[in-house]
Amino acid sequence: MLKKPHPYLIRLFLILIFVAVVGGVYFFTPSKTIGPKEPTSTPQNATEQSNTIPATISVLDKTYPVQIDEGSSVYDAMQSLMKQGLVSFTAKEYSGMGYLIEEFNGTKNDNASGTYWVYYINGKSADEGISSYIIKPNDTISWKYEKSIY
Repeated sequence: MLKKPHPYLIRLFLILIFVAVVGGVYFFTPSKTIGPKEPTSTPQNATEQSNTIPATISVLDKTYPVQIDEGSSVYDAMQSLMKQGLVSFTAKEYSGMGYLIEEFNGTKNDNASGTYWVYYINGKSADEGISSYIIKPNDTISWKYEKSIY
């Protein structure tokens, strides 16, 4: 008399068959390319193909030329400089304004004296937070530690 197989073994056997069938179909199905083929050679000038833009960030007496992704904010560019170990800063987000710098390279905003970190875009005082302004090609972002006029 034959013993009835255990239900666990039957499930295991069915799972193995399923995996084998699906894997076989995947493995033996030829891949199809839709659309134009990607170029096989690297372009001679890779910067022409990328979506980066040049800009300059100045902090007091130091200038940092940067290549940033199109659509990046001043905050994004500053984060990039910080990741490279070139600057350090802390910022706080304010509703309606975005991020504002509270401390730059160890120098904090000073409420008592009214001295704060202020940034300029191409020589003009910015009127929005650093996370709100999207950098345009060849912008110069300058940071100054000065008395507030407000």
